[in-house]
Amino acid sequence: MKPIRLITISFVAVAAVFCITTATALLMLRETTIVIAVDGVAPSDEQMERIAWILRERITAFGDAAGVRSGKVEHKGSEFIVKLRGMEDLTPFGRVLTSRSAIELYLAADDDQAELIQKTGTLPEGVQKRVIVHEFLRLGSEELEKKEEPIILPILPEMAVSRFKTVRFDRDGMARRPIITVEFEPADAARFAQITRTNISRRLALMIDGEVFTAPTIQAEIVDGRVQIQNIINARQARRLYELLRIGTLTIPLKAVNAQQPD
Repeated sequence: MKPIRLITISFVAVAAVFCITTATALLMLRETTIVIAVDGVAPSDEQMERIAWILRERITAFGDAAGVRSGKVEHKGSEFIVKLRGMEDLTPFGRVLTSRSAIELYLAADDDQAELIQKTGTLPEGVQKRVIVHEFLRLGSEELEKKEEPIILPILPEMAVSRFKTVRFDRDGMARRPIITVEFEPADAARFAQITRTNISRRLALMIDGEVFTAPTIQAEIVDGRVQIQNIINARQARRLYELLRIGTLTIPLKAVNAQQPD
């Protein structure tokens, strides 16, 4: 019985050390308070709840990469009080929280127009040049490699989406490559069906806040409002896109009006 008691005492001692270490680490965390205000007309109570949800989900989805260890959101009137804890100054994370994250779809220029622009080096009025950044791991290496693909898009999108009905993250069977499946809300599904019906063989680019994630070729009309995104190889990039699509767009502008850390 003595060995069992010794083991029990050792386990309790280790647990006590772990609790003390954890408590010390929590005390070392610095708190950053960011006050975020609605930039414009005061929203409804329902809209305020939606904004608060988006802010909380962004902390959960993107906070860890920015050094956020915990966070909470409260709203008073037309302002949101965001309290973040981490080892560093978390003021810059306010830009992530207030970003609109506009989800937009653009029809890319056809091959002839893109080739002409490439030759002349001149962008006609009403179009813009963007790049798709493809990220992947080199074969047999942990090193991340990036490849940029230029793409010509109009200034105005074919459609914008504020939120999807459902967004799901999966992996295919053998290769385990990421697959993101989205389902449009009924009104957006009807608009998307019209775009795909009249633009078969054209590329449709998905852009969020100026970043083009993918631009697959339309193969056929999509009438059920369900789309799979399969050509993003890098899992980190695919997970980030999934979170952006899942959380959706801030339809009401926000601005950080104050940020402070206690001494």
